[in-house]
Amino acid sequence: MLFPDGARLAMLAMHPTAERMPESSLSRMISWCIEEFGAGAIGCVATRQGVDAAGAAAFLAGTAARREPVCVLGTTASFAALFERLRADGSPIRLAAGSRIMDTGGAKGQAAPLSAAAVVEAAGELLGVAPALAINEYGMTEMCSQLYDATPFNRPGAAGTPGARMKLAPPWLKPVALDPVTMRPLTADAVGMLAFFDLANVGSISALMTEDFGVVRGDAVAILGRAAAGGARGCALAIDEFAERELARVTAHRQ
Repeated sequence: MLFPDGARLAMLAMHPTAERMPESSLSRMISWCIEEFGAGAIGCVATRQGVDAAGAAAFLAGTAARREPVCVLGTTASFAALFERLRADGSPIRLAAGSRIMDTGGAKGQAAPLSAAAVVEAAGELLGVAPALAINEYGMTEMCSQLYDATPFNRPGAAGTPGARMKLAPPWLKPVALDPVTMRPLTADAVGMLAFFDLANVGSISALMTEDFGVVRGDAVAILGRAAAGGARGCALAIDEFAERELARVTAHRQ
């Protein structure tokens, strides 16, 4: 969904890679993506403590100067930090044609979370990334597979409107919208609580019910939002959680 053109690009990770956070499924996914599709400059500007927005801007400015297309992988929170830095510096970057971003979500826990549409808009304004090449990914630790935005770049004819895109599931992942009261499957286009049957979960359980509401049309899903009772979750919270635990451990040791 992110490399339908078979491109091999410079890669920038704005979330820790597997070497820096081996227990994170997102870190592992990012590392595999870099191994499979990376070529040229490769960088990671995130640790457990946070993302180095200045380092990200410097890396991207370098690829832009070399006219080297780049793929940027990160959570919504990390993109928000980068966009804030570029605006503060007054230095938008025009990335080379073919550059793209993968926004993995994870605005939860941020003071002013960006919507998927806002990420696409800012990526165009501050990085020169075409809207169709700003792809939002939907996934979770409990599910091995992911769903990605359908845009004119990866699916000719897709509507591609930021914030209202359908996300496509791989053939082995079956999405279902359930009635939240009866738990029975709903017909196409009916809003329900999303559940997934993921055959890639060979080492765990294949049937998962989420706290997200959406619409299912065949293998395509529109994510509409979380249930009101759903707590804040997501990979964007992981860095803060680990940092808090480490601080608590160090404090206890000193005491």
